[in-house]
Amino acid sequence: VTGVQTCALPILPFIGHAELSKKIDLKQSYDHPSNRVAMTQIVPEFLVPNVEHQPNKKGLATTHFAGVGGQGTGPNGVVNYGIFDRNVTIRRSDVTDGLAQTLVIGEIAQQLPAWGDPENWREINTGLNRHSLGFGNRDGTGAHFLMGDGSVRFFPNNTSREVLEKLSTRDGGEVVT
Repeated sequence: VTGVQTCALPILPFIGHAELSKKIDLKQSYDHPSNRVAMTQIVPEFLVPNVEHQPNKKGLATTHFAGVGGQGTGPNGVVNYGIFDRNVTIRRSDVTDGLAQTLVIGEIAQQLPAWGDPENWREINTGLNRHSLGFGNRDGTGAHFLMGDGSVRFFPNNTSREVLEKLSTRDGGEVVT
């Protein structure tokens, strides 16, 4: 991946980190040496409160959250998860399942990525707290998710995989009650 194209970067100025965003060379990858100083900076807003920060193996600052993204196959063909995918710009109008019915970002507890990693998105897969590359919290009780309408919801581990999959698509045509 050439150039920084991360969901975290555009919001930095709006959460009090405008100076940090100015230190990032957008023409280089997030882990390029020219971006190292910026990417080692801890951004508290990208961490779960009261959970100690651990840098990744490259020494870059990590995040306790990942975007919901990717593609899968549903009853009507290809479905798109969340709002993150490679080389695609998603608009509100692309979220045909409704913003309040679409998972955007979720809590993660394992295999923490650098906050600037443009590949920081995951699929729901097997449910919550069941896979190291899935979603879940440190307590192993569930996970918080940011919905497309800006609300935050907690889903316990016993939330059915079917419900999580329906909520993770942006255009699957499902209704979750």
